[in-house]
Amino acid sequence: MWALFLANLIIASLAVGWELLAAQGFGYRPAYRLLQIDRTIDQYGPLNQRRPGFQLTSFDERQRLFDAIVRGVHHRGNGLDQLVYRAGDGRVIGRLLTPAEVIHLRDVARLVSILRPVGWGAIALLLVGSIQLRRKSVSLPGKKLVFAGAVLGCGGLGLIAVVGAESIFYQLHRWVFPPGHQWFFYYEESLMSMMMQAPNLFGVVAMFWALLAGLVMVAWYLVVGRRLQREEI
Repeated sequence: MWALFLANLIIASLAVGWELLAAQGFGYRPAYRLLQIDRTIDQYGPLNQRRPGFQLTSFDERQRLFDAIVRGVHHRGNGLDQLVYRAGDGRVIGRLLTPAEVIHLRDVARLVSILRPVGWGAIALLLVGSIQLRRKSVSLPGKKLVFAGAVLGCGGLGLIAVVGAESIFYQLHRWVFPPGHQWFFYYEESLMSMMMQAPNLFGVVAMFWALLAGLVMVAWYLVVGRRLQREEI
């Protein structure tokens, strides 16, 4: 039962972390600076013949476009095909996304629309379960279970390090998205991939997400777990 509860705690923590991260634009501003995405845009922007002039946009415009993509992904892909990018003087240069990119982002939106309710359900179960633990004065799991969880966590990180985060990222795309739907885009052909420096941005976002989820788990322990521990003592 504790194993199931801890699994639900992890899912709920990831769900809360996702919502917090989405509310903050998935950390695009600090990731932009960390990855030096402006250099990527300066290098590959002039090479894009179908969507020219993106290197003329400001950071605020790139932030606006990224936020618009995030909103579209969280609202079933609405408005993605209408996004345009503008020069510093406000002049419209062109449409941001190609038809293939719109299809891919709508695939992502469908996946998000499925997973978010799962996350909210896990949060509800966590709240109900925490109340029941408190009422019944159930003690925390022993050190062996905590150690086993740590070993599994380190093993997962080790697997990512051995196999490669990028390889795992691409394999997940092959499993999740419909066959025949393009999901890989070269920088010189895709403003979306270029402005996100894909898949590097997703690695940074994953680190932010894991950190927030970890903080949520720590917060749960401080609010609920420590009270249970005191009762056990």
